[in-house]
Amino acid sequence: MGSCKPNGEKKSNAVSAGSKLIICCEGNFGWGNSDFDIYNLRDNELNLKVYKALNNASLGDVLQSASIWNGYLYLVVNNSGKIVALDTVNYIKQDVIFGFNSPRYMQAITNQKALVTDLYANKIYLIDRTEGIEQTFPVKGFCEGMAASDDEIAIACTKGTVYFFNKSRMHLSDSVELEKGSKKVIYIGNSFYTMCLKGSKSIMYEIQNKQATVTWDTSIHKNQYVSFAFNKIKNEWLFMQSNRLYSMSRNFKNLKIEYSNPSANFYSISVNPTNGEVYISNAKDYVSAGEIIRLSSEYQFMHSAATGIIPGFTLLVE
Repeated sequence: MGSCKPNGEKKSNAVSAGSKLIICCEGNFGWGNSDFDIYNLRDNELNLKVYKALNNASLGDVLQSASIWNGYLYLVVNNSGKIVALDTVNYIKQDVIFGFNSPRYMQAITNQKALVTDLYANKIYLIDRTEGIEQTFPVKGFCEGMAASDDEIAIACTKGTVYFFNKSRMHLSDSVELEKGSKKVIYIGNSFYTMCLKGSKSIMYEIQNKQATVTWDTSIHKNQYVSFAFNKIKNEWLFMQSNRLYSMSRNFKNLKIEYSNPSANFYSISVNPTNGEVYISNAKDYVSAGEIIRLSSEYQFMHSAATGIIPGFTLLVE
């Protein structure tokens, strides 16, 4: 892998001014038809299959996630075992990192180093921006999302472990054992939070100083949630089922339905940290075009638009 240097060769109307939402469309597994859409939040314009339109090539199989690192857009292409780097002006491919089994998410450590989780490898990758894979760390099962504090990175693992990576020592430093099913972790205040699954219920944990505490257990109503998020503007939690969105206070009280769509298949959720808007990816039937749903900070419907196949992870960019 070489260093990323914008070449500025192409321009396209697909690149719009203003705040934008990158929508990772996984595509059909094995078909190699993943891509990303760009949703312009100023005018509700949505541009489809941006990578193919601007690079005249297919991105690969199953676009899992995306992140901004050192001013470039990094696309984690799961079933193709690679990470593709694009410039953020014209979205032209600058470089590719190969050598993964089935990468899931990337988390920056410094301007030069980042971590990458993997679905099947039973390890976490430490990568260098210019040299590619530098080191691996063994883990139990496959790991998913990550979140960073000033000193460490918490890594969710579906087999019931949250790992911690020390950013100064550049090494896995500790772990905490929880229930199985952790796929996402977020950092709020001085604590990490994750949600695990047990049978027909969900369990929320707060992890502080490597000590885990159950903050919410859904045993009473036996509900299992697809995903969660935190709305900093409203100072409350959001929990998502297949076609319902719930809110809950910061201290895990007063659960209530905020939005529902009986025909939907909610797949992913994100919150705009500047205004509290909510973006929900609707995967529908997993084989045809999906949908992005935009809600206000009060969880009122604002707009929706058709996306590529299986819209999942979303990333807010300027």
